[in-house]
Amino acid sequence: MWEKGCFDTDPELSAYDRIILRQVHSDIIHEIKSPLSNRREGDALMTAGKGLLLIIKTADCLPILLTDAANTMVAAAHCGWRGTARSLITKLVHRIKNDLSVPASSLTAVMGPCIGSDCYEVGPEVHQAFLNTGLSLHSFHPGPSAADKFLLDLKAANRHQMEEAGIPPSRIFSLGPCTHCEPAMISFRRDRAECGRMFSFIGLQKKRL
Repeated sequence: MWEKGCFDTDPELSAYDRIILRQVHSDIIHEIKSPLSNRREGDALMTAGKGLLLIIKTADCLPILLTDAANTMVAAAHCGWRGTARSLITKLVHRIKNDLSVPASSLTAVMGPCIGSDCYEVGPEVHQAFLNTGLSLHSFHPGPSAADKFLLDLKAANRHQMEEAGIPPSRIFSLGPCTHCEPAMISFRRDRAECGRMFSFIGLQKKRL
C-alpha cells in the first residue's frame, strides 16, 4: 500500500510511467490518458490507461485508491481536511461515473494510513469550512485542549462522502494505523520539518505478450 523509494528497485513498478501531482490541498482532478511531460497541480487522478502508476504523497493526510469490479480504471486522491471540506472524493466519484462511464456501485475504495481521530485536533476554521459547504459534522468531536477545538476523523468523513456518492459500504476498506501514533510511519504533525512523505499508488497492468 505505501512505500518510499521503491520505484527504481522494484522491477514491476519500474515498468510503469509514474504520474505525480504537485498537491495543493484542492478539489482539482485530472484524467490521465498518457504519460505527462510536466507536473500538474491537483489532488486527484483517474485513468483508464494501462501502465500508468497514479501516485499520492501523504504525511498524515488520507490517501484513497479506487478501482472498479471489471478493472477498467483506477483513481487516487489526496484527502486532507481542505480536500475533504471541498468534497474531493465525492467529485472524483462523479467524474469517474460521468467521464469513464463507471457506476459508483461497482467501485472499490481503499483508505490508507492517515492521522487518527484521537490525534487530529483542528481549529474552528476547519469546523466552519465544513459548515460553509453543507457537509455533515458527524466526524467532528470536542477537542481536549480548548472549547473551540475539535477532533476530526478524516476516514469517517470521507467514508460518509463515498457512501453518499453511491459506493457500497461493503466495498470501502480501511488500512493502516494512525500515522501520528505509529513510529514506522511518516507524520508531519509529529516530525514537522524532518518529515518525509509516504507514497500510495495504483495502476492498471499492461497486457503481457
